[in-house]
Amino acid sequence: MMLSNLSSSSGEEEENGEVIEIASMILDAQAKEIPSILKRLNDILDKLRHDRRQLKVAQRTIWKYDLLNWCVTALTSEYAIIQHDLELFRTIVNILFECCYNVNIEESEEFSSSSLPLAICTSLQLIRNLNQVEKPDKTIRLLQDDLLRHLYKMVAHYPYLSSHILHSNDLLRLIMEHEKHPNLSIKMIKIAQRAVQVDRNCIDVSNKKYVESLMDELVYKLTSSSDELVANSSVHLLVIIARQNKIYEATMKQRYRGLKVILKRWEGQGLDNDLEILKKILEPSSVVATTHYSDDTLKRRKAVAIIWAYYQGWRTRRSMAALRRVVPRVQASWRWKQREQHEQNVENRLEKLQVNMRQKADRQSVRAANEKRMQMLEIVPADQLHSHLQREKESAAVRIQSSWKGYKERQRYEERKENLRLHHAARIIQKATRHFLKRLWKKREQQEEILQASISAANNNKTFHHVSGERRKELEVEIMQWQAIHKRFGVHEAEVVETHRKSQEHLTSYYRKRYHEEEERREADALLTRIHIQQDILQHIPTLDEATRESTNRLSCYSTAVQLAAQIEHRKKLKKITQPWWKNLQEEDDGDLIDIEPVS
Repeated sequence: MMLSNLSSSSGEEEENGEVIEIASMILDAQAKEIPSILKRLNDILDKLRHDRRQLKVAQRTIWKYDLLNWCVTALTSEYAIIQHDLELFRTIVNILFECCYNVNIEESEEFSSSSLPLAICTSLQLIRNLNQVEKPDKTIRLLQDDLLRHLYKMVAHYPYLSSHILHSNDLLRLIMEHEKHPNLSIKMIKIAQRAVQVDRNCIDVSNKKYVESLMDELVYKLTSSSDELVANSSVHLLVIIARQNKIYEATMKQRYRGLKVILKRWEGQGLDNDLEILKKILEPSSVVATTHYSDDTLKRRKAVAIIWAYYQGWRTRRSMAALRRVVPRVQASWRWKQREQHEQNVENRLEKLQVNMRQKADRQSVRAANEKRMQMLEIVPADQLHSHLQREKESAAVRIQSSWKGYKERQRYEERKENLRLHHAARIIQKATRHFLKRLWKKREQQEEILQASISAANNNKTFHHVSGERRKELEVEIMQWQAIHKRFGVHEAEVVETHRKSQEHLTSYYRKRYHEEEERREADALLTRIHIQQDILQHIPTLDEATRESTNRLSCYSTAVQLAAQIEHRKKLKKITQPWWKNLQEEDDGDLIDIEPVS
């Protein structure tokens, strides 16, 4: 195929080079190969969808080189191969009719008067044949929808095709099958409506027999069918036929005299306008002539029509406003869902790709190991092959066992580490609890001692010291002066004695507190001095390797600090001897991890 899309043949009109190449291939091809070659035109048109100018050039080139006639020929029943390939048939149908929309086919009288009507009739026949399939698949439904869509559009583009559609027996037979396929029957009635509307002369030039048969079928649907859509389409088509030809209007009045009574079953179901027109058509001429409405009645009917039109417009506008509010949210939700689904699909594909890559890498590694093993087996002598395989088995068993033991040891190490952490935390909690209880008990003992001291002091001071006469006189003078100042006379002697006793108790308690505080301060100073001395000893104490008998004799005492240092050094030595060798490598970095309890 040519790489360039365009080539100039006449120097004035632009042409598509790929289409020209396909046209040359068709001239040399056999009859059975032509449909598959025509299918390649669809790829060219799809490739040029984004460029409307080049698309029109390609379609014009297809028309110029008479490829549309080949498409029409391929659609006929002469090509039995297409009947077994409906997807190919659908592709050729789309190529034919899409090119007809954008090309002026009236330039060729033969194609417009012969080939295209033949394609229309073939399409109707194919729709009827596809409709007889009991279980249609997706391809059949898509082909049927494409044919119906193209028929509806071709009638609008080329009105002269209307007479060919109305004269088709397949159209009438498809309309008759409304009981089995009501949707298809409605679509065919709408195609007939479109044909009558775009070409007002098609009823005049059509065979009266075909038109009367169509009218009979439409009236039968009004009397037998219960589908509103079928009734609406039938009434509307009957009204259009009667309006465009007075002969058929008179025929309706003569042949369907009792239809007016049957039409009452459709009143109030959205067919009122067409029903009124059809009833007027069915009225006898004498009745129509005598019918006369007053001016008031006519005005009211007109007002009702205007009000109804305004109401319909208001309801439509309200529905559209509601749709404008709802549709963006629905679209946003749908897009979000599609995007989320796309991301999930991408993640799933990526995960599957990673799994496949890992599996592929595993297979490659196994294959490489097997190849290496086979190469090694080729090198080993035949008499040593058995011993070599046995050594390989033992080596593999050792590696498996070492891996398994390492795995189990790592699990046990994690468990021991967790147990050690819990044990250490429990010891810290217990130590803090003991210190708290010790402080609490010490505080309670101090309070009891103070209470006992106060009680003993009160018991000791029950006997008062003898006061001399001069001192007594001085005290009496001071008391009288105090009473004169405070204006309190006549104080009882028992009250004075009680006040004196309380003052003595307060003084005793005060001095005892001062005494105990001094004692505690002296004890704290002595303990602090002892701690400094022991700290200095510990800082300069030698290790067990460096210790001598003199240092041992010098340090042999009952000091708690010295005992603690000796115990720490002893445990370090034991730990270094008993633990595995590989743990001693990190002793300098990790430090001492053994918990030491203070000596009681």
